[in-house]
Amino acid sequence: MKLLLTSAGLLATLLQAGCGSNGSGDAAAAADPDAALKEAACACLQEMDAVVADLIATGQKENWEARRWNEELGARTVPCAVRKESHEETLKWIEFQQACEAYPAYSEKLAVVSQKLQEFRASETEPVQNMGEVTGGGGAKELLDQLAGKSGGNGKSGSGQ
Repeated sequence: MKLLLTSAGLLATLLQAGCGSNGSGDAAAAADPDAALKEAACACLQEMDAVVADLIATGQKENWEARRWNEELGARTVPCAVRKESHEETLKWIEFQQACEAYPAYSEKLAVVSQKLQEFRASETEPVQNMGEVTGGGGAKELLDQLAGKSGGNGKSGSGQ
């Protein structure tokens, strides 16, 4: 029984270490203690790539506004991409993802999404309207009076004072 458990554990280790290493198996795992983490990073990147590809296809087909791109990206976050680690471990994870074969294609897709998010941020920071349009020509004082519940731009309340 112990031999069976040991064999199963060894097989799992070999499969985990060998999947992304061109068949070099346990030799690669011994030479690279981060092999399993590298494989996980690349698998996560592939999952993220599929989500971003679907996001782009749907967003462009449905002609989403910039805000919708932002909302959908947040809603479609891949669980493996949300990592709670130290800064150093996060940087290592990113480095491993950037070394993946699929990274250049993923990076191109991210550029499309990034452009949409920049449009969203720009739309959020643009002034709504010209101050004169908002206040009917009265300027900031009239706007403040309106917000305070007063009428007119002369600082008098609307009760006839």
